[in-house]
Amino acid sequence: MKFKTLERTIKEIAAGLRGGSKYITIEHAIRNVMEKKSNYVETDPNDQIVAGTYKTKSFEQSDEAQKLYSNLPKNSDPEAIEQSAILHDKLFHLHKGAVSSGRSTNENMNTANELANKIRGIAKTLKLEKEHGYIDRIVNDINSRLDTSGNIFDADKLDMEKITNRFASPSKEQTKEKKDRDIDNSRFAISRSIKGQRKIKIIDAD
Repeated sequence: MKFKTLERTIKEIAAGLRGGSKYITIEHAIRNVMEKKSNYVETDPNDQIVAGTYKTKSFEQSDEAQKLYSNLPKNSDPEAIEQSAILHDKLFHLHKGAVSSGRSTNENMNTANELANKIRGIAKTLKLEKEHGYIDRIVNDINSRLDTSGNIFDADKLDMEKITNRFASPSKEQTKEKKDRDIDNSRFAISRSIKGQRKIKIIDAD
């Protein structure tokens, strides 16, 4: 088989050897790749998707979202798809936490509603509002787990330094033995430790 140099191949293509030529496959290959990229979504074997430059982390929370974002129309706005995937991931992360702990906070609910509204706005621009109906179910599930006991806290807002200091060992000054102020010490200028005082008392008892 006779091999051609890269320089010769480029010259032949530039000279117009296209119609019926095998070199047309180069253009076709590039065009096919770009057309596939226009959808801006690729499937991932671990229930995640790749939307543009973003790979999701929590899409296993919804089979419907996986199917929808793996089969979007080719003319969909790639930037809108990527942004929606990011918002989905944040919402699904909240849902995952609520399901695993069995509870959610008012802040979780407010955040979920805010994310859902943004997703619905993008869905409207994509003309896929009905297809995003699962968003309501996700939000409702988070809201249904509201904890009103007041015993749940956001770990990110805890004052870890204060908590650490609370359980830290006391300083030597705080645990320093106090001088024994018995009658002997009041009459004589003698300072004795508690251990020493015990020994003396044992001897006196004999």
